[in-house]
Amino acid sequence: MDRVLRAARRRKRHHDANDASSRSFTYTTPYSYSTTTTRAPSAPTTAPRTTTPPRVTTSIGPAPTVSGTDRQGFISGGPSCNSTNPAVAIAVTTGSRIVICETGVGRYYYKGQRLSDGATIELDDPTPTGNGFTVTNKDVTYKLTSAGLVITGSGGELGREPALEFWMN
Repeated sequence: MDRVLRAARRRKRHHDANDASSRSFTYTTPYSYSTTTTRAPSAPTTAPRTTTPPRVTTSIGPAPTVSGTDRQGFISGGPSCNSTNPAVAIAVTTGSRIVICETGVGRYYYKGQRLSDGATIELDDPTPTGNGFTVTNKDVTYKLTSAGLVITGSGGELGREPALEFWMN
């Protein structure tokens, strides 16, 4: 009977130790976090084990310098990035407002708004060019740099809009 009672106590200690776990989250930026999970020892004489997954760090860089914008684009009256995507380039030209956004998987998308009538366009996969971005929609190419926006098609240049304000992370 004594052996049965001791075995039951050992099982209870083992069960209680496994139930005594805690999890804490430490947020380091709006886009990254680290998680630490600590589990109580399985035997009273064992030291606690700690496992930490790889830390994900995304540099959000300097705040945009274009008037009326935040880290996701235009606050009102212009295009902005989807809820968790940061802007990597923002521009106001003589005819448009433009934001280039980065997804969580390192891809980009282009959102533009024509000032004359409010028409908008969203295009996937603009390509970084070192001093800006280039994106193509069928046979029309949009090239955004600190100098402005140049729109070209199969027949040549369709439009040129000098930049009034430009920011790139």
